[in-house]
Amino acid sequence: MSWVIAVFAVLLLVLSFQLLLFERGRPSSRSLALIAALSALAIAGRLAFAPLPNIKPTTVIIMIAGLTLGAAPGFAVGAITALVSNMFFGQGPWTPWQMFAWGLVGIVGAGLGRATGGRPGRWTLAITAVAVALMFGLIMDVSQWVSFAGQPRLSTLVAYMATSLPWNLAHAAGSAVFALAFGPLLIRAVKRVTERAEPHWLPRGASLPAIGLPALIAAVVLSAGAATKVAIPAAQGDPVGWLVKAQNGDGGFGRDVGVSSSGMETAWTAMALASGGRDLATLAKPGGLSVSEHLMGDAGRANDAASEERVLLAASAAAGDPGNFGGRDLKAAVARRISSTGSVDSQVNLTAFAILSLRSAGVPASDQRVARAARWLRNQQQDDGGFGFMQKGASSSDVDDTAAAVQALAAVGGVGVQGRNAAVRFIRAARSASGGYPQVAGGVPNAQSTAWAIQGLIALRPSATESDIEIPSSWLRGLIGSSGAVAYSKTSRQTPVWVTAQAVLALNRQTLLFNAPLIDGSNDGTGGSGYGDAASSAPQVDRKLRARRAAAKARKAHETAVLRDGEIQLAVAADAAGRIAGALARSFAGGKR
Repeated sequence: MSWVIAVFAVLLLVLSFQLLLFERGRPSSRSLALIAALSALAIAGRLAFAPLPNIKPTTVIIMIAGLTLGAAPGFAVGAITALVSNMFFGQGPWTPWQMFAWGLVGIVGAGLGRATGGRPGRWTLAITAVAVALMFGLIMDVSQWVSFAGQPRLSTLVAYMATSLPWNLAHAAGSAVFALAFGPLLIRAVKRVTERAEPHWLPRGASLPAIGLPALIAAVVLSAGAATKVAIPAAQGDPVGWLVKAQNGDGGFGRDVGVSSSGMETAWTAMALASGGRDLATLAKPGGLSVSEHLMGDAGRANDAASEERVLLAASAAAGDPGNFGGRDLKAAVARRISSTGSVDSQVNLTAFAILSLRSAGVPASDQRVARAARWLRNQQQDDGGFGFMQKGASSSDVDDTAAAVQALAAVGGVGVQGRNAAVRFIRAARSASGGYPQVAGGVPNAQSTAWAIQGLIALRPSATESDIEIPSSWLRGLIGSSGAVAYSKTSRQTPVWVTAQAVLALNRQTLLFNAPLIDGSNDGTGGSGYGDAASSAPQVDRKLRARRAAAKARKAHETAVLRDGEIQLAVAADAAGRIAGALARSFAGGKR
């Protein structure tokens, strides 16, 4: 039986290696929450359909997890699903095999996502579901052969496969039906969360349904705005200075001081610092990378619409070359996301994000794809004057998405006087008595929605008045603490780096249209006709030279990091199996696990 032990050891090493890669990827807390939610959904699907042997949505859910989140998170969802669900069905030598097989389903899903740009057709999804279901069945046949068949005779394996064929075909057929029935809907739902640059939090104690619905309808808002600075009271700290102190040695920023860098926080902070006049090509900790260098690394890792658009905006703020930033042509990548209808995944926020990022990168408003996106976006304004997260009629209007849409439209020609007036009325009606804005009228005002409202109102001038802009600005300034960090609300201090960055943009009257004027904006009294040029005060020749030097330094740092990572992986491979074994042991520790 030594060969059985050898096979089992190899299996555990593969599981260890995959989970180690996932761990070393340092996923954010939001990513972990989404992985946990999809794992719970897959587990629930397996339990709910237990009376129907091998007919369950679990495999499709895991495949979609890989498609939307990536290979490592997809593998984690598959492995967690097998381990936890077997606490109900029974643990045994088959558990590691199921963890591996479903983990592999997640990796195949990631490959499908990469091959189709994250947008597989319904039938492509169903055919792939059949393939991964049969693959899962084959792996489990091999596991039975290895564990229980004695000597490894090929005839025995064939007998196992023949016996299990009806069950595997049922699994494949059921997976195809589930993929056709809810696959595209689940992909859109997950992408609605992962592709948004703007999560929103609920009060403590909210139920799971209460958490799920807002997470799926919360908005990514990107805007366009004014360069006029709004003074911050001297008694309070300096938000820009606090953001500078929050920078990590790798050039990036995390959700708080001392927290590992993430692409989202780094991009938002980069744009905020640029609006404050900081040179991102030189801003770095002693001996560390600059903000621009970190952004170049993020450009290479961006693989979805929101991250590509966000990095492109940050690259424009950093005066980088958007056609070759971190070795990628981000302009072309974002432009390809615009469909023949003009939308990006039929979502208002992603379409607005695409317009703003392309215009900031120097793409003219007359460009065919930009103009097509603008026409689609203009038609999504709802009867109440606002915009929702999805296309017209598919979701309710909210402040954040309305602000995003009107700023994007102002970057290409505006919504027209009638549409502009309607949008102003919608935003005004949502303002709380305190002067701040919630995402939805009647909610608790928060710094991020207030920042978006300010930027949206800037784009809506002259229909929006200076009073419309100054009232929420005054409320937002009241959230600045003595350190300079901006609180999320009067009672909450969460993701302070991100919140502070968004507040800085709004208080600087800088929207997310860089290097181009808002066509609908009124003259700001500085000799220009818009508000999008705050990040370009330094001579462009010098900034481009610094950006090229930063790119060379980033390439060298990347090569060094690759070598270092290889050495580290060899050093930790030996204890990887032990770490997984410890995790498995803790999973069986009863009520205290």
